[in-house]
Amino acid sequence: MSKAYFVIAVLLCSVACTEEDISTDLRHYKAAISNVGMDPQSAVDTCANIENTAIRSDCFGAVGQMVVVHSPDLAEKACTQTHEGVDRYECYFRLAEETGRVELCQLSGPFARPCSHHIWSRVLPVLLWGENWAARPEATRRMLTPVGTFEAGLERELIRLGLDPADESFWDLAYRAVFLQQCPVDVGECVANAPGRVKKACVRGARRAIDSKEVKLGGSSRVCTTMLGAELGEQLLMGR
Repeated sequence: MSKAYFVIAVLLCSVACTEEDISTDLRHYKAAISNVGMDPQSAVDTCANIENTAIRSDCFGAVGQMVVVHSPDLAEKACTQTHEGVDRYECYFRLAEETGRVELCQLSGPFARPCSHHIWSRVLPVLLWGENWAARPEATRRMLTPVGTFEAGLERELIRLGLDPADESFWDLAYRAVFLQQCPVDVGECVANAPGRVKKACVRGARRAIDSKEVKLGGSSRVCTTMLGAELGEQLLMGR
């Protein structure tokens, strides 16, 4: 990680710095990256000593992403010091993803939408199957989430997180997670039981689950990679 950021810094400075500037700024940059694991605050302070604005921004962005797991407050401080652009967007994306703070996604520029999707995907298993979801067998998870029983709770959670429940992409992800537990996938559940406003998202989620199963199983399980009621789903998507 540090080598990659160091190379970027060299390239940035090579076109904008004097020889003396290059030596001093890159020394600070290298020190910040090397020290981030032992003393994150010192690493942030060292970035602040860099004269060249492009390299300083890159330094803050690199350090911010590296300390986010253990020092989210310090990471946010570093993110605020980056320039508007990729350094800042990536820094806030990583910070939002790690802390679950959806409002930070709005600071990640063009990454705002995938940022909110990442956060939603992280909390979905807990919302659907509980804190110990990973220890539950697929059969148990399947019984806990029949289509038509969990949607109201997810809608409340979307609102609580500051996400838009009218954005069907969040429902696509939710239904994909649910249908990944089915073997075979039965899209007829969408037609019969999904609330009207998200029926199409349900069908898309079932399709995506099938695609994921085919990749994971490599076609080895014909039952698990079969979609029941596929024709009904197609009719629903086409508005018939």
